[in-house]
Amino acid sequence: MKKLFQFLIWLSVILYIAFIFSNSLTSGEVSGALSMKVAKIIVKYLDTLQISMSLKLFHSLLRKLAHFIEFFGLGVLVSIAIATCPLFKSRLLNFIIFLISVPIADEVIQHYVPDRVSTYKDMIIDAGGMICGGLVVY
Repeated sequence: MKKLFQFLIWLSVILYIAFIFSNSLTSGEVSGALSMKVAKIIVKYLDTLQISMSLKLFHSLLRKLAHFIEFFGLGVLVSIAIATCPLFKSRLLNFIIFLISVPIADEVIQHYVPDRVSTYKDMIIDAGGMICGGLVVY
């Protein structure tokens, strides 16, 4: 039963990384339109609460928050997987490998997708999300 759980948790890590990469493979036009649609709904709701927010600013913040949340989830999954069945002796080394490699790979993918931008800022946000997710599990 333990081996099955270990297999399933690492499979969930792989599938979650595939989900992150599939989001990065979405063209900038499609990705931007989707996040703008969500931003408009939220800004409209904030307006009903008499909270004024620039749509352009909120859209930008929403996209950064999406990066953070996406990688927060990965940090949680990777931490559980490492606690259950580490790939290497050092659990910290396990986490650092994922912490560095996945955000870099994600931004490299975005670099080659039409209308997407690869930035160091996003890598830092991604890593921050992973660290926070890992701390929640720790």
